[in-house]
Amino acid sequence: MDERTEVGHPTFGRLRAIGGTQSAGPSSGGPLVVAGIVVALLVGLAGLGVGAWSLAAQPAQGPAGPQGAVGPQGPAGPQGAVGPQGAPGPRGATGQPGPAGTILAAKRIAASVMTSVADPPVGTVLVARTSCPKGEVLLSGGAEVAAPGPADRNVILRSSYPLSSTTWLTVGMVMKPLGKGNAMTMRPFVMCGTP
Repeated sequence: MDERTEVGHPTFGRLRAIGGTQSAGPSSGGPLVVAGIVVALLVGLAGLGVGAWSLAAQPAQGPAGPQGAVGPQGPAGPQGAVGPQGAPGPRGATGQPGPAGTILAAKRIAASVMTSVADPPVGTVLVARTSCPKGEVLLSGGAEVAAPGPADRNVILRSSYPLSSTTWLTVGMVMKPLGKGNAMTMRPFVMCGTP
């Protein structure tokens, strides 16, 4: 009678020793384990193949393209609200005195009173051309136009301006009837300076 010895192996199942010789025998889990290993190897190889294909298929990155043109400027936004007023700044230094003026003094010189006819028609005018005494400078001028009582509101100073550097023109005018016996008067004057 032969002596038999069974030895367990984690991969190939049980090994039977008959007459001193070991042979691989079937076990209950052997084929499933081998099949699982083969499937795992096939899945791993497939993953490596997909990764290699992805690297090969990915295009190489080229140089950057030229920068595009700047677009047109958009419309201006609405004006913002006015901010609060700032604090007053420090007072500046006093400036140097200016040169002395060319006019030493000024005075008002009145001309003789001019009078229209009594009860003048509407549109009647009194015209005066007034100048400064010789040696003095004309600065400005004007006139006082009047009529007695309520008729005073019916007369006006129609014009007052310089005709030249030495003569000032004034014009008084009747705008409405002054009434019987009333007349318009005008007193011209000029401002003269002493150089």
